[in-house]
Amino acid sequence: MTKFSDSINYSRSCYAFNLRRAARVVSRRYEDHLRPLDMSAFQFTALTALPYQSGLSHLELADFFGMDPSTASRNIRAMERRSWVRCVSDPSDRRVKRVELSPKGREALGQAIPLWERAQEETQSLVAEQDWESQR
Repeated sequence: MTKFSDSINYSRSCYAFNLRRAARVVSRRYEDHLRPLDMSAFQFTALTALPYQSGLSHLELADFFGMDPSTASRNIRAMERRSWVRCVSDPSDRRVKRVELSPKGREALGQAIPLWERAQEETQSLVAEQDWESQR
């Protein structure tokens, strides 16, 4: 039988646990900076990607970001309510909605970039540059 102290050692050495924990800490830093715009880190990333990936479906965007489709759809709907994106029916299959960046979304992105840059600078200061470069 595994002792409780052994299971603590497993979690401390577990790559999956520690990487998820680190990702949450980093995400929280970006979320804190984007909070004045009521924008999530995912929404910022989606807005930055849409000029290059415009016309992707909810499912394709979820796949592109490596996330659960329902989470991506919920975020896309929130961006649509704020008029940051438009969801248009696919001409070949009206059931499929394609996501496009709107002019208001470009404006929101322009406001978010300086906030993101501050979060990026703070995060980079915590990670040694040579360590970061080796992970890219």
